[in-house]
Amino acid sequence: MDSFFKWFLLAFLQYMACLKAVDAQFPRPCTTVEALQTRTCCPLWNGSPCGFSSGRGVCAPHPARDLPKPIDYRVNWPRAFYDSVCTCWGNYDGFDCSQCLPGWRGPQCLQRHHVEKKEITDLTDSERETFLSNLHTAKDVQSDRYMILKSNDTTVDRNYEFQNTSVYNLYVWMHYYSAKSYAGSGNNAAHRGPAFVFWHRVFLLFIEREIRDLTGNQDFYIPYWDWTRTDNCNICTNKYFGGVRQDGRIDSASRFSQWKTICPFQESLGIICLNTNASEAAHLIRNPGKDPVFKTLPTAADVKDAMASQLFDTPPYDTTSKNSFRNKLEGFEIPSDSRRLNSSMHNLVHRYLNGTMSLVPTAANDPIFMLHHSFIDNFIYVAPNSTKLFLGTSTEKIQHMNNHKQLWKETKLPFEWKKPLQNQAQGWWLSAALVGVRGYEERREQDKQIDSLRQKKKERARETSSKTKRDNG
Repeated sequence: MDSFFKWFLLAFLQYMACLKAVDAQFPRPCTTVEALQTRTCCPLWNGSPCGFSSGRGVCAPHPARDLPKPIDYRVNWPRAFYDSVCTCWGNYDGFDCSQCLPGWRGPQCLQRHHVEKKEITDLTDSERETFLSNLHTAKDVQSDRYMILKSNDTTVDRNYEFQNTSVYNLYVWMHYYSAKSYAGSGNNAAHRGPAFVFWHRVFLLFIEREIRDLTGNQDFYIPYWDWTRTDNCNICTNKYFGGVRQDGRIDSASRFSQWKTICPFQESLGIICLNTNASEAAHLIRNPGKDPVFKTLPTAADVKDAMASQLFDTPPYDTTSKNSFRNKLEGFEIPSDSRRLNSSMHNLVHRYLNGTMSLVPTAANDPIFMLHHSFIDNFIYVAPNSTKLFLGTSTEKIQHMNNHKQLWKETKLPFEWKKPLQNQAQGWWLSAALVGVRGYEERREQDKQIDSLRQKKKERARETSSKTKRDNG
């Protein structure tokens, strides 16, 4: 079958098998003067950097990459700030190796952890209330693990500051920061290319884990919104995410009417999230179906058209790619019918909501964003041409295979491979780095170094043991 399996495999390995590095942009312990001056992000866990004495990880130099000096300081991340970061062993994860990889839990991260995701309207009243309550807690409570960066001009050396933020707003900021275009390009780390589906998967896994740690609800998950079940925004009601007033504001009877946005969009690359003052921030805006061009949601037929694709992605691996599963899913390759002008699938849902969700860098401010992407994420669990599409009136639940290793074993993907283009490789790297995962080759090289350290430690232990026996003999 003429398709791109290994192209998909490379991406899959980068995004799912290598979740063992700096978890997000700026861990709180790494924003101190000392950490920035020493260019080291290796926080202590249980008394040693990266939990080394507990066998969790090691503080390792971040390999340099042979790249020309970038205009955009986000390229070659995290070299703009740190030379050494934690590399976690086994199933350990997090910026200090204190957490477990997605799909694992327990003191030694050896217990499998799967949750079963439901469609949002299939939740019981109790499940819905728990989910919405957990979201509000995340919106209100300050993150004790991370800070966000703000700057009025990143081209000036050290012209930035770190600021406290809530757990939910950290998530908003991460999407904003990654969705800003590269310098001299219309592209960004999270969209408009092969990274799209994988970047957002890691992004969802990240916020799920942060909310679990915050609330203590270890089975928290982001339900999905199946927009093929409806011809309108059936969750734009006070029962779910708020009814909509004539002016686009959320109905005052909804708890979401009090939500404020952060990081208004600024075209300038050098401006990073200037407005974080809640008293000056804008409220959420939605006008579903009121845009004269984007008046409808995608249909089950649109989804099946995308799922029938045989190629994960095609040259030139951007918004102009044809016969590309990724480009159809993202919504740049339009089905051949008169309902679509220049947007479909993922993109069409953003446009249809006609408000905060419609501008990519600010979209994650609207909580519907995460349910929309949870549904998009489902499509890469289901092989193209599969008959098991969770669409329309189906109430079958999605088994959420949180663990990437098990997912790889159990997912059938009919894509063959082709080596990615050189310019795409850099895009993969930046996309992974912006949510804190490293490239596969780089991770493999570090694993070799770590294995070497472990072997030397064992040899020293054997020598010490032998010497002790001789002395006692």
